[in-house]
Amino acid sequence: MRRLLISKFIILLAIPVLVLLLFKLGEVLVMSYETNKDIRSLEKTIGDLEKSQRELREFTSFLQSDFFAEKEARLKLGLQKEGEIAVALSSPAQMRKSSGSQEDIADRRDAAQKSNSILWWEYFFQTEQK
Repeated sequence: MRRLLISKFIILLAIPVLVLLLFKLGEVLVMSYETNKDIRSLEKTIGDLEKSQRELREFTSFLQSDFFAEKEARLKLGLQKEGEIAVALSSPAQMRKSSGSQEDIADRRDAAQKSNSILWWEYFFQTEQK
């Protein structure tokens, strides 16, 4: 009889301990899931930041290149290589604004009606007919 009481007592004590252990195990599993979720999110963020860093390095190397320096010197300072000739073509709006003789105005009006490719052809091959 005494043995029976001791085993019932142990079972009654074991049940709450087992419930407590299961509850703690559930908490640990939930924390593990959330931690893994945070890790995946941080790994994605790291990948995005590494991509941005790579793009910034490429952009920085482009800005430090001779090509970029030459391009900026040409655009902003109007520099050119030896033997080059700079050509500036007026747009039709600028042609209308500028004043000149009647013949110049007629030439400009004709030029405004021509396409850009035809104007270039005439400029390089001087096929312009007056």
